[in-house]
Amino acid sequence: MSVLVVGGTGIDTVVPVAGLPVLGADSARPTGPIHDDVSHTGTCVALALHALGVEVAVADTIGADDAGRRVAEAFAGWDIPLHTAVSPGGTRRAVNLMSPDGRRLSLYDGRDVPDYRLPLSVYQPLLSGGGHVHLTIVDFARHLCLICEGPGTPSLPTFTTGTGRIHTTWTSRSAPTWSS
Repeated sequence: MSVLVVGGTGIDTVVPVAGLPVLGADSARPTGPIHDDVSHTGTCVALALHALGVEVAVADTIGADDAGRRVAEAFAGWDIPLHTAVSPGGTRRAVNLMSPDGRRLSLYDGRDVPDYRLPLSVYQPLLSGGGHVHLTIVDFARHLCLICEGPGTPSLPTFTTGTGRIHTTWTSRSAPTWSS
């Protein structure tokens, strides 16, 4: 495998709005149909790499719920390997208010479970391929930093956040640095 994406799958509910911020009454009509998409950062990274012909796999948690079933079915339909553990908190979701100029307000429900770790059996066999690792900013992924720096494993993890901050790269045993 060329790239292993860790974390970042879920369901986005997209609500088109006339503008941001949404102010006024206690309710407002959307400017278009509300729809749900299998999305989030890791999904979009995997789809882009797959479209470019890069071999990619994803390791993540999904819930034993309808949203998790939708994520698994989507990855199977895209022919992108998805290696999962059941998340005790359920599948991550977000509601995105989208304005016509492309701005968004994302109400993110990370479903974080304190001290949760992605089981080694989900991702460790995938690290031996010697490719690149893309770690999304989900709590359990930060615990993989030192594992990714070990002998025989990828050493150039990439971090992204919803704020657009992108992790550059680092060499073995050095701390990550952030750029805007």
